[in-house]
Amino acid sequence: MEKTRERGRGLRILKAFLYSTVLFLLLTGLAGLLLRFTPLPETGSPYLMIAILTVSCLFLGLCVGSAMKKGGLLYGGLCALLFLLAVLLGNAWFLGSLQGLELFQLKYLLCLLGGAAGGVAGVHLGG
Repeated sequence: MEKTRERGRGLRILKAFLYSTVLFLLLTGLAGLLLRFTPLPETGSPYLMIAILTVSCLFLGLCVGSAMKKGGLLYGGLCALLFLLAVLLGNAWFLGSLQGLELFQLKYLLCLLGGAAGGVAGVHLGG
């Protein structure tokens, strides 16, 4: 019985990563369309990407906290860190260089805090 419960949690966490990735890609595409077809300045695109990453990490933390039912701060933050690493490594792979991979910047702390906050909210919302 315990193995089935653990497998169910694992599947829910994998689904959360999948849904967060889809949300990230949709929001990134929407941001690209907004930058292309509206007079929004491109100088704000780094801030827009951090906001998109933070929303995706918040959603991931919400789903993971709901799946784990305890330790939302820890699990939400850890999953947000894994998601952030996956996005940054995917970006480096897509661009073909690790030159822009500046992981230890303060702006990424907002994404981790978003994941941790989503984890706490997910534990309290249940599911």
